[in-house]
Amino acid sequence: MIKELFGEMLIGGRPNSLGRTVDVVGIVFADRAQLEELYACYQSEDAMVGWCRSWNVCSKTAVNPPPNPSRI
Repeated sequence: MIKELFGEMLIGGRPNSLGRTVDVVGIVFADRAQLEELYACYQSEDAMVGWCRSWNVCSKTAVNPPPNPSRI
């Protein structure tokens, strides 16, 4: 089975939806080592992936969520 990248999973869909964030949350809960790949999504050129959806996943999976990237 080919592993799908989080950036690919979080792209697309309606702008007012969270897309496949629930799928990514499940993967990160199962393997915390995947957080590094998730954090890399903040660098996405797609604002919906880079900000909204990756932040949503982080807020659901981190005990101490990362700082708001728009304020860095």
